[in-house]
This record gives sequence, structure tokens and C-alpha cells, in this order.
Amino acid sequence: MCAWRRLASRLKYNLKNYHPRRWLAHGALALIAGVLLGVRVEMTVIWPVMLFVSALLAVLLHAEKYAVYPAVLLCFFFAGVTVCSYQAHPVLPPEGKYQICATAVGEGKIREEDMRIATYLKDIALQNEAGETYYLDSAYWTYWPEEEDPLPPYDGQQVVFAGKLYQPSGQENPYGFDFRMYLLQKGVTAGISGGKDLLKLPADQMQHKSVLLRIRRAICDRLQALLGDQSPLAEALLIGYTEDMPEDMREGFRKAGVAHVLSVSGLHAMLIMGFVIKLLEKCQASPRVVFSVTGVLLAIYTVLVGAGTPILRAAVLVMYQLYAHVARRRADPLSALSLGVIVILLLQPLELFAAGFQMSFGAVLGMIMLGDAVKTRLLRIRSRKIYRALSAYSVTLCATLGVLLPLIYTYNRVSLIGLLINPFVCAMTEIIMLFDIGLLLISAVSLPLAQEMGAVVAHLSRFMVEGVGFAGSVSGAGVHVFSPPWYLAAAIVLCLVLCTRFVKMKKPARLLLGGAAMIASCAVMLLTQNRDVRYMQLALGNADAAVIEDRRETIVIDTGEYGGDLSSYLLSTGRRADHLILSHLHTDHALGLEQLLKEDIAIGTLYLTTEALKTTTAESVMQLLEAAQEKGVKIRYISAGDAIETERVRISVLWPEEGSGHALKDPNDCAAAMLIDLDGTYLLHMSDVPGTYEQYVGRPADILKAAHHGSQDSTHEDFLMLTEPKVCLLSGNNPHEKTLSRLAHVGAMVYDTDTYGAITVTVRDKAYFVQGYLQ
Repeated sequence: MCAWRRLASRLKYNLKNYHPRRWLAHGALALIAGVLLGVRVEMTVIWPVMLFVSALLAVLLHAEKYAVYPAVLLCFFFAGVTVCSYQAHPVLPPEGKYQICATAVGEGKIREEDMRIATYLKDIALQNEAGETYYLDSAYWTYWPEEEDPLPPYDGQQVVFAGKLYQPSGQENPYGFDFRMYLLQKGVTAGISGGKDLLKLPADQMQHKSVLLRIRRAICDRLQALLGDQSPLAEALLIGYTEDMPEDMREGFRKAGVAHVLSVSGLHAMLIMGFVIKLLEKCQASPRVVFSVTGVLLAIYTVLVGAGTPILRAAVLVMYQLYAHVARRRADPLSALSLGVIVILLLQPLELFAAGFQMSFGAVLGMIMLGDAVKTRLLRIRSRKIYRALSAYSVTLCATLGVLLPLIYTYNRVSLIGLLINPFVCAMTEIIMLFDIGLLLISAVSLPLAQEMGAVVAHLSRFMVEGVGFAGSVSGAGVHVFSPPWYLAAAIVLCLVLCTRFVKMKKPARLLLGGAAMIASCAVMLLTQNRDVRYMQLALGNADAAVIEDRRETIVIDTGEYGGDLSSYLLSTGRRADHLILSHLHTDHALGLEQLLKEDIAIGTLYLTTEALKTTTAESVMQLLEAAQEKGVKIRYISAGDAIETERVRISVLWPEEGSGHALKDPNDCAAAMLIDLDGTYLLHMSDVPGTYEQYVGRPADILKAAHHGSQDSTHEDFLMLTEPKVCLLSGNNPHEKTLSRLAHVGAMVYDTDTYGAITVTVRDKAYFVQGYLQ
């Protein structure tokens, strides 16, 4: 009994007196846990009720003079669940055609990939054919413009048109792009396509209604007048506007590992606000005046640059530091960062899953948690010059370690050259920003003088851009890294945490714990490696791409139209395209090659049919083939009778026959048909072969990959009677009813990528299993 009494007394004492120093950090972790749960559960009344109960409990504990810490953590947790479940699971009108009346918001643009106009809508009213009316807060709208009206609508302009409402698709492929989450993070819940009978009101509106957009556009126009073709860099640095930035410039910064300078964040906010604070202090302004004036200016600047996660985080940190100065309290960096997490996730909980959020906070967290340990060791250096140089690099190293995992999961690339050049790029960025701000101020007084000075600043910007581009193109500037499984990522995080001063353990214990975690996770990863033969049909809309895995050897059949999800899969799994087969050269099968080349994914041999180049071929595809050859990719031509083999996979080419193509033929007529032996399971891959040629390629097979996305002109009865497939794979979202009826007649189980997402056929011990990614 005495032991129980002592335990109860100790518990009561803790409940009354436990006040953790960094309770904001604990609250941020509880909020994150709530968001992680909220994204997976539907919004129900239970979550707001639990939030209310937690808040009531906190009030009661405070009234009884108990510590409110546990109740506060519950409040943060249930607040995360409530706001995230509400935003992640919006209720939408039925998909279909509507007459739409809405207001355009933001600055629309013309998409380069398909020349569609893309913009956002708000205050949307939708009326269907039955006269029923629905309402939406926001939507993403795309349409092909008419020749007489090729420009996007202006912000604030009302639009009336006939269009189609659709629910954005989520992640459909392993490591693929989640379009639904991307829109939800922007506060957009639905998609609208089409713009039939488009009417813009008022028709004579010629500028954006938003004052902020007009200011941003005016700044961009002035920078273009001052800096010419170097203005995109200044636009990105000052106001975060990157729409005018050439893709090669953007790619150069990314490959060099310094793309963070293009995102308005702490570096930019500290520079601009630091100048304001020093000016106010020289005017002998009181701390309260500095706090108030800086807060107002920082709020205006934050809204001007788009209120992204990096600038919001920087704004919270700046204001926290100034408030601590006003209150004459020590500012704890970790608490300041935690406050930034809480503010952003309460407003935009789905930002937790955005790479920008993870990298922005990860970089600062790395500097805070690892910086002290590094700085303590650097203090032993007596030379001040060496100390300053190493201090600059230590900041870069700590920030890089903080963003290491988000960087790998997002880009599967770690820049080595970035560690070397980052301090120089940051210093150059500060100098160029100061010059750009100076130019804008001088141009308000004398535009000719500012233009003369702008030529010098333009040369400096060009030097920086070309230098960064050169650094990113150097051989070995970066390395590709596969996406680690969750347990290995957890072990890496544990090791980084053990290196900080926040863990009260002796050095041998830290080394033992960290080493054991890394060894255990690596052992699990090696023991759980997939050794089966796998065929995966990617879900790419009405485009085609498939991956065959035979241990570490990889065969890719077609690349889709954009290649983003295919590239992400290969990079994330650490695979190269040992054999890349382009069944024919239609853009929906071959244009994704551009992304593979852009990501520097190693391609062993590229296979084309002997007739591919004899048919009509898009110029864009021909340019890609030339680019592949320039990169040293070997091209081999195949036709009926040829075979491609790995250890347990054999691909026999059935069509086209050599010499069957000519310049007037459609590429589909010469598309490759292949019988694929997956370690004893046979899959007949028909790509886009028309029904006319099915009599030449029909073979018995366990699985049929139907031709041309389930078109009614293919997959005929006679062909199916000869093939007798037990399973049919359909790539696309509009298979024809006649094709589905024929497949049902022969008893084939149909898996389509629109319903199941990516479809994986796993062959193990001469048996095969089919599973969809969305199952």
C-alpha cells in the first residue's frame, strides 16, 4: 500500500507541477499526429466533440490548479484530426456535364505540354440538364482556347460556359504524382474541363481585379525593363514569381542543389526585414514600434509573394524573435519553429504532406538541432578566417541533413556540388537582391539611370545563373538515391536526433543505439527484397507504359506521354531501364522518353521496330530519339521473330514483319505485338495493334494486355477464342462497351487502370497474382 500511495502522490505532484520547457514542440508533434490521422478518416461530428471535451478538460484542470499540459496536447491532436479530415474529404457534386457560372481567380496561364489554358475558379454555381443547382467554393479549370479569344480570363472576371466537372485523381501509381492532394493543398476541391460557349463578363475587362496581382505584374514589368532576359531571376528572388523563368534555368538550380534560393523564404525575409529593423533602430525606435512596424510590413510582403510555406515560416520566426525582445525573454529557436508548424498546419493541415513544407522546416530544424554540436567543435579552431569559412559550410551541412529525407523522397537525388557552392550562392543571392531592390527604388526617380545600372546587375545575374548551371552539369555533381523504406528512414532520423544536444545519453550509448538501428533496418531491407518476376501496367490515363522486373534487371515497355510517374518509379526503386521498348512512336507511348532523359535515368538499349521510322512520326518524338543517341543510348531494331531475354523473362516479337511499313501507314499498323514469358506465365502484349492484324499474332496466353486502350476496333471474338486469356489488362479510362462484352463472353477477368490504378502481375513458383494499386 505504501508503494501505491507514493506512486499516487508522485502522480498528483506531476499533474500539478509538470510544466515542460518546450511545450510548443510537444504541441506541434501532437498536431502532426492528428493531421496524419485526419487525412485517413472521414469528417464526423466525433472529432469536433473530442476537441471541445479536451478544451473543457484543460479549463477544468486550470481551475483546479492542475497542469493543463496533457489536455493541451489532446487539444492539439484533435484539432489536427478535425481540420485535416474536413479539408481532406470534401463533399462534391456528382461528376458530369454542367452549365457553369464562376469567377476567375489568380493569373491564368497556357500550359506548354498541351497548350490548354489553366486557371482557378471560385464562387462556382453548376446547373445540370435536370435543372439541379450545386455550389462549389473553388475548382481547377482547363480548356482549349478559341482562336478569337486566346487569352486566359483576368482575375475577378466572371465566366459562363458549358463544362464537365470531375473529381481529381489521387495517386494511382507507386511513387506517382497525387493530383488530388496537390489541388487540396491549394484549397481546391474539384476539377473542371472544357469551355464551350465561353462568355467573359465584363467583356471589356483588361486587367486583374486583385490589387496584389497588379502590383506583382507591375514589379515584373519594371524588372523586365531594367534587366531584360535576366529579369526572371530577380522576379523569383524578390516576389517569388517563377512563371517567366525558363525551364533550363530552373533545372540548373535544382541539379546544383541550390533551388531553395528561388523560393522566397527565411533568407529573403531576413535580408529585407533586417534592413527595415536596422533602419528603425538607427532612428531610435522603441522595441514595440519595431515589432509593430515590422509586423505590418512583413504581413504585406508575405501576402505579396503568395503566402507560401517558406515565407510563412520565416514570418513567424521573425515575429517570435521580435516579441521575445519586447517581452525581454530568451527566444528559443525550437519553440519558434514549433509555433510556425502549429500556425501553418492549423490553417493548411495538408501542407504537412507537401515537399516545400517538409524541406522548409527540415532545413531550419537541422540547423537548430545539429548546429550547436557542430559549432562546439568549431570553437576549438583558433584561426578566425578558417572558423568563419567552416561555419558557413557547417550551416549548409546541417540544413542539408535536415532536408535529406524529404529531398530523397521528392527528387531521388542528392546534390554533392550544392554542399560546396551553397554559401557562395547564398552570398551572391543577397548581393543581387540588394541591387535589384536598389534598381527598383532608383527607377522610381530616374528610369534611364536605373536602366544603365541594370545592365551591370544583369551581367552579375547572368554570371550567377551560368555558374550555377555549369555546377549542376558537372559530372558527379549529384547522385541518384532510391527512396528508403519507412524503417530505414526512421533509423536515419534516430541517428540524426542522437547527434543533438537534446538527447541526454552518453556517447557510447548513442553510438550503440544508432548503429543497432541502422544495422537492423538494413538487414530487414535486404531480407524483404522482392525476388519475384513482376509486370506492372502503369495508370497513365489513355497512355501506355509498363515495367517488367526480373531481380535487378528491368524492362520498360513504352513511356507514356509525360513520363513523370514512370521516372519517379524507376528513381524511387533505384532501377535503370536496362531494356526500353517503344512499341511504336505515337506520343502517348513515346513522348515520356523526354522525362527519362531529363532525369538522367540510365538506359541500356532502346528498341524500335524496324518499321517505326518508316511511318508518320511526330517531330517531337524524332527529336527525343536524336537526344537519346547524343547521350550514348544504343538503338536496336526488332521485328517478328526477334527476342529480348533476361534471366527469367523472354519477350518474343510477333509483329510487325520486316518490310511491312511505308510512309503512308499509321504507326499503329506497325506497333509491336509481343508474347512475354514471365517465368512460365504468358502475357500477350498488343500495344496499339489494330484488329486487322490480330490474325497474325494470336497466341494462347494466360494474360492479355488489350490493344489500344480497349478500342472496339481491336480484341475481336476470333482473336479472343484463339488467345483464351484468363485475365485482361486495360490501360485507359474509356474502354468500349463492345470490347468489355467480348471479354466477358470468354470469361476473362478484366482489370482496368482507371478503376484499379497501376496493375501488378506477380509471378511466384509458376503461379501468378494480379493486384491493383488502389485495391
